Amino acid sequence: MIALTTAAFAPQLALAWLPGGAHGQANVALMDLSKQANSRDCCASNTGGYPANSAISSSYQTAEQYLSPELEARLNELSLLKLGWDEGQAMQINSEAVETARSVLRQLSLARRFQGPSIVPTFDGFVQLEWHNAFRSLEFEYTLKGWSILGVAEVAAEHPIYVTAAVPLTAAGELVRFYDWFSTNGSIWPSR
Repeated sequence: MIALTTAAFAPQLALAWLPGGAHGQANVALMDLSKQANSRDCCASNTGGYPANSAISSSYQTAEQYLSPELEARLNELSLLKLGWDEGQAMQINSEAVETARSVLRQLSLARRFQGPSIVPTFDGFVQLEWHNAFRSLEFEYTLKGWSILGVAEVAAEHPIYVTAAVPLTAAGELVRFYDWFSTNGSIWPSR
């Protein structure tokens, strides 16, 4: 068991990765540390310094339900943006767009090479997820019609290759293939 400390939870709670679970996936459990609040009996360093005898709550979350505190905070920040957030005419951020982005990020976070994206609001009230590295860029933009996807491969600085796709909101699981293209520097852009 490995505990993950995070400021996103109350000080008396910690996340713990437990091996196993359905289909061999790791499980995440919230550990209730409130009963050991005064205890300084800490276990090995792989538990993040929390008491070894902490009670584990009976409710488990699968790994796909966990996002880093930074990503959760950014999504929460976007959900608070109101009409005119750009000091102009930008629309209020659509709460469904934020929740759908959260769900997609939870799916993508299971990828072996997952790196958190930049999460930015769009002027029409939606959300865009962006990843950039030395060789690739990938953008997922939530729209009313679905996810609009843009990929850029930097084969040669003077001649980047631009590729696009559209994925219906009901098929958000397909976004994993596009993220794999980005994270593995794959040579073939996924087709629908």
